Formats: sequence, C-alpha cells, structure tokens
Amino acid sequence: MTITCKQLGDAAEHLVLARLMLAGVPTAKMPDNWPGYDLMAEHPTLGQQRISVKASRNTTRGGANIEYDSGDRFDWLAIVMLDGAERIYLCSRQDADAITDLCKNGRRYVNTLTVDRKFAAFAGVSALAQTGAG
Repeated sequence: MTITCKQLGDAAEHLVLARLMLAGVPTAKMPDNWPGYDLMAEHPTLGQQRISVKASRNTTRGGANIEYDSGDRFDWLAIVMLDGAERIYLCSRQDADAITDLCKNGRRYVNTLTVDRKFAAFAGVSALAQTGAG
C-alpha cells in the first residue's frame, strides 16, 4: 500500500498527539490546513502551546528538506522521522530557528540526513511534557 504525503502528515500529527497525551499534556488536533500549526497543547504552567508537525520518510539518496516558513506562528516544532525506525523530535521554536538554516525566500529548513544529529537533544516529547512542570 502506498501512503500519500497527506496520510503521512496526518499519521505524524496523531502520533505526536498520542505521545503528548500519554505524557500528561492534553493536546488537540487543529482542522486540516490550519495556518501555522497542527496541534494545540494545554501545558499546566505555559498555557496553550502551538505545535507544528513535520514528517519525512526520506533519509536516503541526498535526503529531503523539512521546511517551515519563518512567519509561521507556532511555539514548538515536532519532526517525525518514519524511515523504518520511528523517531520524534520536539523542540521550542527558538531552538528550531537556531538549528535550522534560512533560505533566501524566508523559509527555514533542515535536511533529513542531518535531523538525527542536529535534533538529538530533543528526542521524544519530554521537552514540552517537562517544561515548567512541577
């Protein structure tokens, strides 16, 4: 069965949502094509947190770029890698902007071949689940 890009994106959003819910962070999926972010999490001390979810299966032959617009309004970036081994990286917008590169057109990007290295410190959903808790 071939999975479309839309199906991959939807699956990634539901995966991040489930992981956050299981970590005790109530989270809801926004309607499709919601501008700037995909999920809304209700953090006990930070309040509502907007999460943009990006997914990829491509880590071979030069990889692919995971991109977002510099003007997108979100608080957290979740990158879901589904290339045989499922991995989620979740970091703050500030950290994402520091890690990713900036294109001339105002978009930020990271190549899938470098995600595991560049986002290693943000593996899992604990960055949001533990931020300000307690």
